[in-house]
Amino acid sequence: MYRIANDARVQESADRILSGLERCLEAKPLHDVTVSAIAAAAGVSRATFYRLFDTTADVLQYYSDRTIKSACKSFVLSDGQSVKDSVLASFRALMKHPLLLDAIFTTSRLDIIYRSYLDHELALKGRIAQIVPLDRIQMDYLIYMTNALLAAALQVWYRHGKQESCEDIYRLIQTECTLITEIL
Repeated sequence: MYRIANDARVQESADRILSGLERCLEAKPLHDVTVSAIAAAAGVSRATFYRLFDTTADVLQYYSDRTIKSACKSFVLSDGQSVKDSVLASFRALMKHPLLLDAIFTTSRLDIIYRSYLDHELALKGRIAQIVPLDRIQMDYLIYMTNALLAAALQVWYRHGKQESCEDIYRLIQTECTLITEIL
C-alpha cells in the first residue's frame, strides 16, 4: 500500500522514489531490487521510503496508477472521445513505460495493472452511462470485466513480444469478445 498525500514535499519524495525504482529496473529485474537500492538511487532515506510505501511492489503500483490515471483523465474530460479512444490511450500510455511492463509481467503481477484500471475507471462510470444506459449491476459487470479484459490483452501482447500495435490489440479484443459470446 502507498500513502501519497496531496502535499508538495510528499509528492516530490514519491517522484524521487519512482525515479529511483526506474534507475534500479534499468540495471536488474524487480525481484533483485531492494528498498535500500531504491532509496539510494532516489537520494532518500529508508524511513522516507517507508513513510510512503510498504514494499517495492507498492512503488510499482503507484507507477501503474499514475500512468493509467493520466490516460483515463483525458477520457473523463472529453465528451467527444470514444471508449475506443480511451482504451487506445491507456494502452499507449502503458507502452511508453517498458520498465514498468517488464517488472509487472516478469513477476506475474498482472493484478497491478488490473487494480490501476479498476481504481481509475470507476471514475468513468458517469461518462460510460452517457454512452450506454446501464443499471448499477450491469455497470459493475461492465467495469470489472472490461478491466480484466484490458489487463489480459496487455499480458498476451507482452508474451507475444510486444509486436501488435494498439489498434491491433483493440481489434483482437473485439474479435475475441465476439467469439466468447458465440461460445457461451
